[in-house]
Parts: sequence; C-alpha cells; structure tokens
Amino acid sequence: IIHILEPSVGMGNFIPFIVNKYNYADELIIDLVDIDDKSLSILKLLIEKMNISTTIKFNFINDDFLLHSFEKTYDLVI
Repeated sequence: IIHILEPSVGMGNFIPFIVNKYNYADELIIDLVDIDDKSLSILKLLIEKMNISTTIKFNFINDDFLLHSFEKTYDLVI
C-alpha cells in the first residue's frame, strides 16, 4: 500500500502523473486536500471520467492542509 498526500490539489493536474507512476502498487491511497469545496466537486467529476484502476482510492478532504490534523503518515507528499 502506498499512501500519497496532495495537499493543494485544485483541479488535480498531477493526478494522471501520480496514477501512471504508481500503477504497479497493489493498493494506492491518495488523500486530496483543498480548501475550496467547489474545486473538489469538479475534481470528483473529472476523476470519474478518467480510466483509473479500482485499486486506487481517493479521499477528498475539504480543509486547509496547514491547519488539518492528519492522523496518518504518508509515503509521498506532492
């Protein structure tokens, strides 16, 4: 399992690169954080349109990543 944090995801410009680079992982969990809930809503729609493996899980967090209390550690922070 690889855990990745994208702390200021916006429209998710890096997501296709992350997915392609780590597609070998048995399980990939990406926490997508943004302070703007509208950006996250649009991002959810964009991700639905992408052809992404079911082994990749996305967690959407609507918060300021500088103030958010993360309860886990990450293998990679973008």
